[in-house]
Amino acid sequence: MAKTMIHRFIKIVFLLLIYFIVFSLTGELYVRIFDKYKAMDEMDMKKYRAPSDILHHTFVPKGKGRNYTKEFRTIYRINSFGIRDREYALNKEEGVFRIIVLGDSFTEGYGVNIEDTFIKKLEWLLNSDETAKDNKYEVLNFGCAGYSPLLEYILLKQKGMKFDPDLVILMLDYSDFYDDIRYSEFSKSDNKGKPISVLNSELSIADSRLKSSNIIDAFLLRHSVFYNYLRLKIQKIIWGGGEGKKIHPVAIKSGDIKSERFWMLKDKIYMYDRDFEKYSIVENTAENRAKAADLTFKYLTMIKDMLEENNKEFLLVIFPYGQQVDANDWSEGRVLLGLERGKTYNDFYLYEKTLGDFTEKAGINTMNLYPYFIKNNAKPLFFKIDGHFNKNGHDLVAQALYEYIMNNF
Repeated sequence: MAKTMIHRFIKIVFLLLIYFIVFSLTGELYVRIFDKYKAMDEMDMKKYRAPSDILHHTFVPKGKGRNYTKEFRTIYRINSFGIRDREYALNKEEGVFRIIVLGDSFTEGYGVNIEDTFIKKLEWLLNSDETAKDNKYEVLNFGCAGYSPLLEYILLKQKGMKFDPDLVILMLDYSDFYDDIRYSEFSKSDNKGKPISVLNSELSIADSRLKSSNIIDAFLLRHSVFYNYLRLKIQKIIWGGGEGKKIHPVAIKSGDIKSERFWMLKDKIYMYDRDFEKYSIVENTAENRAKAADLTFKYLTMIKDMLEENNKEFLLVIFPYGQQVDANDWSEGRVLLGLERGKTYNDFYLYEKTLGDFTEKAGINTMNLYPYFIKNNAKPLFFKIDGHFNKNGHDLVAQALYEYIMNNF
């Protein structure tokens, strides 16, 4: 009787194992053929992105992977120094004018291959100019998704300055103000009050995707599209995600500077009032925007001062998003953030005014790309779902920067 029970148990376990293997293989095949984009992107991302205790998150040196969506298929190749670019020697050759470009995913070139980014197009334009044939230009891509002036200051100080740049360009968009507020909560400073690191200690889905302490989990994350697919579905159920919904369980107030990326463009701002030592909803005036943006202003000033001390040039560049350029640009993805389809948002002036007042007082050289986007006829300039620059957008930025640099440096 006991032997029969054991044999039956072994048979059941064996059948369950067979069913599990068949289910897993069928699922793997199905996802790879019919629903592969997001899952494959999650799996490949871990090959070239990683969390960091210094820079919160960074590229993996010599990492390589794919970024596949329904809109684009791109390849990521990270060089030995940890930037999305070709290899560059630390020491410049004689006659080389070296430019470092800092920024977030727009600068990184999310959605296009490296040769189609405005950085590589700018490098080609500069080196093709007959009037500058005695000079050689190198333009290095120090952009990384999710970076803002706080992380860019640390990156430039600890890594970028080793390349001895002649000019540093910082691409700033209004999401950077939100990012600086978020990252500042996890930053550490030296005894002079200068930031030296931003710990990756946030309990967010995005961070948990990048690494796992479980060996089996880590293996499946890197090698199984089906496992990544199931993991994403389960996370959406737990966190209440899905189309048109926020991923994080945060009670977002309109214009909340700590939880809403586009707070600067709202009618009201939910911010910390130092006079009353509490958070409150205030009018979106120039004075209140400046108060809410003071962290970003501080980090930009630190970057300017560091470059001045080392006799380097600094250029701050601001640019719009698709909904501010044309009613039909970023036509689908904008809806997921509560923006109307088929409408041009004429609110970029709020960003221009806030930055303009600061940069004039701080003496920071600033270039505004908004007029270039408005006048350009090669629309669309942004991916309709993803919202980053498409190839037309990168061409526009490269041409505008090329003309500015040739006229001013």
